[in-house]
Parts: sequence; structure tokens; C-alpha cells
Amino acid sequence: MTKALWTPSQSRIDASLLRAFQNQVSDKLADMDYDTLWQWSVNDKAAFWNAVWDFTNIIGDKGDTVLVNEDDIVNAQFFPNARLNYAENLMAQSGDGVAVIFHAEAGDVTEWSWDDLHAEVSKLQQAIRALGVGVGDRVAGFVPNTPHTLAAMLAVTSLGGVWSSCSPDFGFNGVVDRFGQIEPKLLFCADGYHYNGKTFASADVVDQLADAMPSLKSIICLPHIGAEPSAKCTTLETFTNGITAKPVEFIKVGFADPLFILFSSGTTGLPKCIVHSVGGTLIKHLEEHQLQGDIRPGDRLFYFSTCGWMMWNWLVTALASKATLVLFDGNPFYPDGNRLADIAQASKVTHFGTSAKYIDACSKADISPIKNHDLSSLRAIFSTGSPLSPEGFEYIYSDWKQDVCLSSVAGGTDIVGCFTGGSPIDPVYSGQCQKRQLGMDVQVFGDDGMAVTSGPGELVCAGPQPSQPAGFWNDPDGAKYHAAYFDVFDNIWHHGDWVELTDEGGMI
Repeated sequence: MTKALWTPSQSRIDASLLRAFQNQVSDKLADMDYDTLWQWSVNDKAAFWNAVWDFTNIIGDKGDTVLVNEDDIVNAQFFPNARLNYAENLMAQSGDGVAVIFHAEAGDVTEWSWDDLHAEVSKLQQAIRALGVGVGDRVAGFVPNTPHTLAAMLAVTSLGGVWSSCSPDFGFNGVVDRFGQIEPKLLFCADGYHYNGKTFASADVVDQLADAMPSLKSIICLPHIGAEPSAKCTTLETFTNGITAKPVEFIKVGFADPLFILFSSGTTGLPKCIVHSVGGTLIKHLEEHQLQGDIRPGDRLFYFSTCGWMMWNWLVTALASKATLVLFDGNPFYPDGNRLADIAQASKVTHFGTSAKYIDACSKADISPIKNHDLSSLRAIFSTGSPLSPEGFEYIYSDWKQDVCLSSVAGGTDIVGCFTGGSPIDPVYSGQCQKRQLGMDVQVFGDDGMAVTSGPGELVCAGPQPSQPAGFWNDPDGAKYHAAYFDVFDNIWHHGDWVELTDEGGMI
């Protein structure tokens, strides 16, 4: 048996949201270990996801049916009669508690209360609606990771609109290859962005985008670096001038209606436009945040991400768990390699997320926050983007914190979530994702399409789960979608990762 790098205390296990979930669902689940609970969750998906809806207090009408067409993964539907709004669930909290803390690369720190967030979203919602944006309309963001970007996304989705974003370091071709396909009505941009101590204005690229996308009714420029915006933009101040904040209205839509459009890397041809649903995204993120990550009201979640990576979408949904978002935009090594640890200390981060590449870079640069930072608030570290090496695991425990749950998570843009990742009630082993995520029938398949329990093989998902894409944009017969995931094995999601189950119930 491999030696554990970290094991949760019994008191920590007993106090976890996962244990509370088990106790709430039924006495039969109360004493199950994780692997037995996982087996139940994939054997009875309807019961599991129904229980997740109830436990996480999703706002909306659940309807009378949880799952139909379970045996046909492509056409399975969760909560087919449900009506809900994504933004309403993220904005359930109000008051003067802190909703968002933003650290600009230059060092400025901005805090918004929940009431501040509501006010900003309300003004934007009213201005956007006046331009005719409503259910199903696409709005794009060529934006840095700031509170204003968050407010724009919430205003769009509060109206049942569809949000899609990429970061401002994308060149014109990268942006138009993505947004040009989805024909957005509005474009949010910023006047520019900071990186590595330098400022980069966005006006030239925005000018080109205005000419290249005839679907645009308006371009709204969010303030960030103080640069002169494109003449083809309306400034945020002008856009919301004269509008008074009032209670935000929320337009309820179907569970499977579109929420986000994310993009494949586009290594062959144009990037694929992956459409993610309102309910599927929300319930999957709530499950991952609360049951797998133990994120609770008042916790502070930081994830180093741009708005062009699905981890931004994952991060912002944590508002639905009444957690505070800690945002950063810029170079994580500016002015030096301690920058993100400085943020974790200053903002009392409880859950710190980053990439395996960043952890490796910190290790090579001999960054050792354990020696000079107070990370006493930190309970979990998330790593993704690529596999975290055994050396990376050991580095976190030697140089960051010893009593912390290090969760290497793996999934992707395709499901805007994870197949495998953390468990707050189980040990951490070097080089392993702790567990297969609940409700995700993750298996390892050989070339013959049969499951293997030892040795490496293909990562597959052998049953439906709610954050499968609603489809691809401009793929009316579903042929591209089917070819991407279901052509290799019949009625089985083929993900394209090479994986291996471990004796400890984890995954490499």
C-alpha cells in the first residue's frame, strides 16, 4: 500500500459537507466509505442527482422527473421539466459581506459586497435589456478576470442569455475564430490589461472585431488600465448612465437551455463551440464545490485562471455556495514568485486553485511559502490543466502546507467540470487524483471496449451525467458532437485521456 502524504482528521471528516450530505440523504448512506458511496451514485443516478439538487438548495422548480433516456447517453435528459436561472442561484446572498476580492497585477485591491454585486448587475441588466438582449442571445466577453467581467456575465445570464469569453491576450484571429461563429449581439471588452508590469491597450483589436462581426449591436468597454478605449465602444459609465439599481430580475429557463459557450483549442480547423447548459453546469459545479471540495458559506476560493479557460466558469459558480471569490489578473510571477501566496495570505484564502505547470514552476524557482507566509486559513489546494507529478505533490507538502487536502482534478472544457478529483474524507497519495467524482461512471477501457481494473487504458464515462454538452453550436444534426465523443465506443463517452485506476481507489 502506498504511503499517504496527508490524511484528514476524524473531526474534519465528520464536519465535512460530504458527510452532511450522506446523513441527509438516508441512514443507509450515512456510514458508507467513499468508494461504496461512489458506486451507489452511479448505480442510481436519478437518486443521486435529485439528492444533490436538494442538498445544495438549488433555486428553481425541479419538476417531477429527474432522468429520462438513461440508457442512451447522447439523448439522456436530466430534470427535463425544471425551470431555473443560473444567475439567481449565484446571487442568492445579499448584505454587506464580501462577495468578491480582486487583486490587480499592479497591486490594487478592490472588494465588492454582495449588495455591491447586486447593484452592478442590476444596472447592467437594465442597459442590456434595453438593447433587446434576452433568452438565447449570445453575448461575448474579450475581457480580463475582474469584478466588472463577473457582473457582465451575471447580467447576461440573469436574462436567460448565453455568455462566452476569452482573455484579452488573444489576438484578433483567435477571438474572431471563436466569437465569429456564435454571432453575439453584444461584446464586452476592456480598455486593456496588465501583464508582467506592462500595460497592453485593446483598442486596435476591438476596432478590428467591430468590423469583422456584423451581428454586434454594441460594444461596451469595461474600465481596467485607464487607456483610451476604441472609438467604436460605449464606456461602461455611459452605458449605465442614469440607471438606478433595483432588485435584479431573473428569467427562468429550461435545465438544458444554453448558458455558456466554451471552445476547444482549435488545433485542427476552427475551434469547436461547446454549448453547456444552465442546469447541468450549475448542479455539476455545486456537487464538485460542496461535496468534493468542501466549499461552504464564507469560504474564500481563489483559482488562477483567465476568462478563456473553463476554470473561470468553474470558479465563479462558487458564489452559489455563498463563498467569496478571490480574483487575480496578470502574471503570477510578478513582481516575484510569491505573488499568489501573498494573495492567499492577504485574503485568507481557504481553497487555492492553480495549474500543475504553476506548481512545477514554483518548485523550480525554490518558492517556499511555508517559511514566510501565514496560510492558516488554507484547507484545500486544487491542481489541474495537466497531471501533477509525484514531485509536485511532495513539493506542496514540504513547501506550502502540511495540513492541506491537495486535490489533483481532471476533466475539461468538454464537461466544464471534472471526472476525477478531490475527496475531503480520504487520504492524498502522491501522483494520484484522489477519487472518481460522485455521479460520474468513470471507467478504464481497453481497445476492445471492455473495462479493465488494472493497468492503463482509455478514460470513458459509461453513463450520462448532467454537464455533458448540450451540443455544439452550428451542429444541427449532432454529427460533430457525436464524432467528438461517441464514435470510438458505442453509447460510451470517450474522453481521450490515458489513465489507470489505483489500489487506493484513485486515478493516475
